[in-house]
Amino acid sequence: MSAVTVHPPVRTRRGFTLMEAVACMAVLSAMGSVVSTLLYRASETFRVTSTAAQLHAQAAAALDPVERLLRSMPARPDGQAPHLTSITAQRIAWTDADGGALVWRSGSQLMLGFGGQASTPILSDVTAFTVQPFDEDNQPIATPVSALNLPLVRRVRLSVTVSRQGVSETLSTKVFLRAMGREVGP
Repeated sequence: MSAVTVHPPVRTRRGFTLMEAVACMAVLSAMGSVVSTLLYRASETFRVTSTAAQLHAQAAAALDPVERLLRSMPARPDGQAPHLTSITAQRIAWTDADGGALVWRSGSQLMLGFGGQASTPILSDVTAFTVQPFDEDNQPIATPVSALNLPLVRRVRLSVTVSRQGVSETLSTKVFLRAMGREVGP
């Protein structure tokens, strides 16, 4: 007769223990937290960047016609200076063939008035608008510019700051007043 050895039944492992499941959930929640933080930062960076680009484009589109008007400003009758009528730190006015033009900030809007027509807003969400005149040596002239010093102005720097959704964008442009150097007709 042969001896039969009886072995206890072998249990095969078919699942996770409670501790393994809890450890897995903790690791997954930590990874989810890191990933969600990264996604939030990326979307916030995209929002800020796209808002800044949009503000820059709007400010540039608003200042372009102002630059063209300033460059096309005629000279005074004596031909010695651009036909500016007033400059303050936040406003510039001049006379042209259509009767004149004016750029200034009113509340949160940048306004443009020309040719005796009603002024129109050319940019909204404006938080700052500054005008800085310069003489022919490119030295700044203090504002407000007196009537005696208006003929000295040869360049003007316009700066506008636009803010939206907590994002600010400042755009500056320096305009050479082309009325100088033109021949004055008889």
